[in-house]
Amino acid sequence: MFNVSVHTVSGKSLAVAFENALTNLHQKGIRYKTQYSKPGKPESIDCTLNLTVEQAEGEPMINQFNKEVILDEISTKAGKTVKLGYGKR
Repeated sequence: MFNVSVHTVSGKSLAVAFENALTNLHQKGIRYKTQYSKPGKPESIDCTLNLTVEQAEGEPMINQFNKEVILDEISTKAGKTVKLGYGKR
């Protein structure tokens, strides 16, 4: 096995903290192959995360993102492109 990295992330609102956490995971998380890994596909990403929301009751809440953040794109066996991220649908 491997040692999982520990990250501390914060944000003023829940939405900002969540965005910071996903960005941090994508940039600094440990990538590794699993039993489900296939050639040419992205590896899994893992980390231990301490997340602090400074104003948990404040706006914007998670469901009020007004932008789309795409961290990665993958292609399925059927040739469809799937965006990995969050935000507008």
